[in-house]
Amino acid sequence: MEERIDLKTIYKGVLNDFGSLGIILIIVFLLTIVMGVVFVLLFIFRDMLLYFGLFLSICLIPIVIIIGIILNQFLYKKIPLKGKGIWYLFRGRSVPYAKYSKKYRNIFIIQRFSFLSIMIILFFIMLFITGIVNIFPYMCCICAPISIPLILITITLPAMAWVSFTYAFDPYEPEPRAMIIIGIAWGIISTFPSLFFNTFNGGWMEDMGLSTAVFSAPIVEELFKSLGFFLIYSKIKDETDGLIYGATFGAGFSLMENLIYGGNAVFLGGGIMFVILVSFRSFFNIVGHMIGPAVIGYLIGWNKRSVSTKVKKKLGKGPAHKIIMIFSFTFFIFTGYVFSVINHGLWNYLAGFGISWVFLLTFLLGIVQIIFFIILVLVAYFLATKEFNRGLKRYKSRSKKKRTGSKYG
Repeated sequence: MEERIDLKTIYKGVLNDFGSLGIILIIVFLLTIVMGVVFVLLFIFRDMLLYFGLFLSICLIPIVIIIGIILNQFLYKKIPLKGKGIWYLFRGRSVPYAKYSKKYRNIFIIQRFSFLSIMIILFFIMLFITGIVNIFPYMCCICAPISIPLILITITLPAMAWVSFTYAFDPYEPEPRAMIIIGIAWGIISTFPSLFFNTFNGGWMEDMGLSTAVFSAPIVEELFKSLGFFLIYSKIKDETDGLIYGATFGAGFSLMENLIYGGNAVFLGGGIMFVILVSFRSFFNIVGHMIGPAVIGYLIGWNKRSVSTKVKKKLGKGPAHKIIMIFSFTFFIFTGYVFSVINHGLWNYLAGFGISWVFLLTFLLGIVQIIFFIILVLVAYFLATKEFNRGLKRYKSRSKKKRTGSKYG
């Protein structure tokens, strides 16, 4: 029986998305306070805190790897498929072949695009209000109880819109909401080690006449964003899964970065400067930060779904298969990372010219990034649909054999 599409069903899905938004806003608020404290301490105890932060950032790499191993090898495997309470947030929601219909798929996509549309509308409303409230420089200090929540919400909404767009094309086996939240949270957290490394590199790079934004930021930021894949590796089954998680890392990072730049703009330039900067960064910079880890995630998913399947057919599951998979995994990760660094560095180089004729090239690169990202999402969706249809065909074939009493059923 076909599942009926009605407003109640759409409303329920959108309401769940708003629940995720609420959790993200709490995380953003708490980590923004932490980031503010870090900036103040860096100003007061620059050298001492900088080296301490570098030490912690370096230690973070093995810590994340160890935590990732524990999560992927033990915790995720113990999550009950039909658990209740907190486990519901961590459960995958794959569509049973027996209950699948095109309307089922369409409901999921419509829910995500409905939430996306609401995010866009609310963003422009909040952007206008925030700009008016902080129309003059330093007004954000005078109106802090109102300004700070407005700024946080305004900058969070477009990041959630882009994540919702990506998530909309994962209807067959949607990633658990808790994992999406973890992905965004990791993206935000990854700004902290990036801050310490970029600040440290800024000192010696400036002495050599090098731009930190062009040479340090791409290498450091893409590294720490993509480090999040260790936390969710076993959750990636195909290109769509990897792309979604990579996009959440980038969206979270860009969210915090936009808060830093947007807060600085509203403080020094007032509401008009805030509106211009946040509008541009919400449309271009978020996607720019999402593309790198999204490509890496896509390649990880492709390696696990396509490459692994083909190698198994030829060589089986022996040592040769493991060796080839390790080699291909390393190659794809390296390739994706190099692409991320080059793309990021090129964007920062062009953006560094500011408002000039070069701005046209920056604008064109931003358009190319958006088109590329959309194509990547659609290609991943096409491959997921193709794979799901194969499974659906096998299921129908087995069901038909059972109904006809075939001994092979």
